[in-house]
Amino acid sequence: IHTDVLSFLGKWAPAQRSGSVLDEIAKDEGLIISDMDGLKNVFTGCFVFLRLFCAECDANKLLLFPHLDLMMGFIRHGVSAEDTLSILFQDNVTLCRKVPKGLVQVIAEMSFTEHFPKGLHLLKIIMLPNNIPLKKNQNMLTQILTNYDSKLRTLLSKKTLHKLLRSSDKKSNLSASNTSQIAFVVEILNLLSACAAGKSHS
Repeated sequence: IHTDVLSFLGKWAPAQRSGSVLDEIAKDEGLIISDMDGLKNVFTGCFVFLRLFCAECDANKLLLFPHLDLMMGFIRHGVSAEDTLSILFQDNVTLCRKVPKGLVQVIAEMSFTEHFPKGLHLLKIIMLPNNIPLKKNQNMLTQILTNYDSKLRTLLSKKTLHKLLRSSDKKSNLSASNTSQIAFVVEILNLLSACAAGKSHS
């Protein structure tokens, strides 16, 4: 069944499309908004199936691994597939060792451009599968993060952190944007910890 699901997703693959994959499909197929809502739900259902298909089954994870680009294409175009990728790499040292630099770059860029906490969580999984630090991946991501040095300094500045802490003390007035930013900063700290795990600081 998983091959049928992947073939279906491949038919709608957004890799060669610009803009939102849903907008492009609507234009190509002459679909109306209600149709698109249904199609997005179908895409989401496909990735839920693939997530369950590979959960706690390394053999099935190996079957999905060659389709990374397909799944990343949907994530970049607004279709939620990041949870499937997280399960794919969760506690799987073998697959995490095979992660291409291009994938890490895409996830990092998307995460910092769109303030995407789940993307940072996925990167943490790739750095530290089963709590085993992968030096190659850590070094790779550390190098990539230098491109976001200014943004990291701003997000982790004393002023920003103090503002977030103050807002978190006023839970009744905590806005959705503040909640999202707090989650993003927490994931940044977790990711930086994963990058440093296992390294000597003497």
